[in-house]
Parts: sequence; C-alpha cells; structure tokens
Amino acid sequence: MVSSHGNHALWLTFLAFTLLRGLSLGAIAWRLTRRDGWFVH
Repeated sequence: MVSSHGNHALWLTFLAFTLLRGLSLGAIAWRLTRRDGWFVH
C-alpha cells in the first residue's frame, strides 16, 4: 500500500493516529472530570 500511495499513506496514517489519540485522551479527560479525579485528595 505504501508503495502505491507514496507519502500520502504516511500522512493518512499519521492523521488517523492523531485523531484516535485525541478521541481517546478526550474520553479519558471527560471521565476524569466527571469523577473529579484529576488530583488525589
């Protein structure tokens, strides 16, 4: 796949990784905010 699409495949993979990372970190942050778990009291 990389040979047929060249550099575009690398950028698409990077964008997909960044999107999934942002969504997963956003979900974790949302859950921590709901539970007030950012800092241990």
